Amino acid sequence: MVPYVSGGYGWDTSRMLAELPSMVENDGHYLNVQMMDLLVAVYDPTGENAENPLAWPYSATEADVAGLPQHVVTMNELDPLRDEGIAYYRLLQRAGIPVVGRVNLGLTHAAEMSFRQAVPEVYRAAVRDIHGFAASL
Repeated sequence: MVPYVSGGYGWDTSRMLAELPSMVENDGHYLNVQMMDLLVAVYDPTGENAENPLAWPYSATEADVAGLPQHVVTMNELDPLRDEGIAYYRLLQRAGIPVVGRVNLGLTHAAEMSFRQAVPEVYRAAVRDIHGFAASL
């Protein structure tokens, strides 16, 4: 759900726009990219793992993800993390990993869980997806 997988929140704007434009387009819609970059510094203080696929799956290759279990990947349209989630979904597809993807239109970061009373139908759909995924294992 709303994958935080690139570590690229401190990239310059031109790289963000070229690779993951949602970081620019949706910055400040509930989630701030600058804040996300601060969390990267907590996770990887020296930055030595910036391209390490074990830390940041956005940097993974098809060979790196080969053999992973099936996934459900959900993103929200107005989330700065949307495009990295889509990129991860597509990587899993290319690697032959069974994966289901969903983009929730009009929602900010994790809104289906954080604001479930405001969007009950989306919340119920997310719970159904999670339950269905767990039951299929």
